[in-house]
Amino acid sequence: MHPQTFNYKLIRMKKKTPSVKRFFLSLALLSFGPWALSQSMDSTAGPKPAASQANISGSISLTNNGISIIPAFSLNKPAGTFDVSMSRGRLSFDPEFSCSLDGKPWNIFLWLRYQAVKQSRWNLTLAVHPDFAFSTEALSTGGVIHNYTTAQRYLSFDFAPNYMVSKKVSVGIFYLYSRGLSEISIKNGHYLTLHGTLSKIPLGDNFSFDFTPQVYYLKLDAQDGFYFTSTLSLSRKDFPLSVSGFMNTIVKTHITGSPRLNWNLSLTYAFH
Repeated sequence: MHPQTFNYKLIRMKKKTPSVKRFFLSLALLSFGPWALSQSMDSTAGPKPAASQANISGSISLTNNGISIIPAFSLNKPAGTFDVSMSRGRLSFDPEFSCSLDGKPWNIFLWLRYQAVKQSRWNLTLAVHPDFAFSTEALSTGGVIHNYTTAQRYLSFDFAPNYMVSKKVSVGIFYLYSRGLSEISIKNGHYLTLHGTLSKIPLGDNFSFDFTPQVYYLKLDAQDGFYFTSTLSLSRKDFPLSVSGFMNTIVKTHITGSPRLNWNLSLTYAFH
């Protein structure tokens, strides 16, 4: 959980911005290196049953306004997000990296998910993940301005039951609990949503749209609030690019730092 606009002091990492780039590179190698090695070793072991095969999918998104996983908060500037899902059976590892378009890191999530229930209509996913929220802070030392990267660290848990009403309609709940690990951070965060999805609604022969309305309750330490969001996505059959629009509005809140209305437009490239 990482509301950058929530006015909490961040913990300073005693590294300048170039060190952050090395951190991202090291983290990427740690994330993908063992997986790539296992795939290389598996390729020599002969064919395997479909259930044990590894699947890799993901997306790259560009948006005019980076919005947090908790949509009450945003980066307030253009951003890019890269996420990938590497799964085998019911277990998946889903890292997600976001940054502003000037290359400054914004957040990192390292989800480890398990599909506890997988039926034709019911699904239940459990997850645990560390997450990191980054911000740049300008400090003057001897009359010289230096940019330092600051961060907040969290350990989060979530569960997400989902029910398929029909082939194109589903409803679900998502609950996320985050525990702040930094000395000065939001110590306890609760994020509970109720959402519905209309998926692959046809628009002519080649186009379709998805629509996801959602209401959610957010509690950050002693402050809380209720919000409403909606997402509309347009895609073309057998084409990897899609466009989407997102809106978040306050129903009633006591949380400072979240705007009355927050929105963005995104262009997404999906791969599998």
